Formats: sequence, structure tokens, C-alpha cells
Amino acid sequence: MTDLGFDRAEGLYNEKNCGTKSHRPINETLKVLISIACEEWPKKLYEAEAIIKGEFQSTKD
Repeated sequence: MTDLGFDRAEGLYNEKNCGTKSHRPINETLKVLISIACEEWPKKLYEAEAIIKGEFQSTKD
């Protein structure tokens, strides 16, 4: 068992380490992680763009 709760022998995610009693296939877990990343990534890009534009404007003034 790894620190992240993955059982390498079975290829399953062991949710018992997260406080539940079931196993879920890694693919399903990865889908959840990817969907979270896809939601957060554009927000981070917009934040970075705003910071860059703000710094660019301050150097022009």
C-alpha cells in the first residue's frame, strides 16, 4: 500500500485510508482528479494573466 492509498498488487484505490469502506478502480479516481484539475487550471491561468497584465501596466506608467 502506498501513502496515497493505492494498492499496487490489486491496482485499486483503497478508500479505507480516506475514511470509507470500499475500493474504487484507479481509473475512476483519476477521472475525479482530472475533472478537478480541469476546473482549477483555467482559474489559475486567468489569475496568472491578470497578474502579468497588472505588472505590465505598472511598468508602462
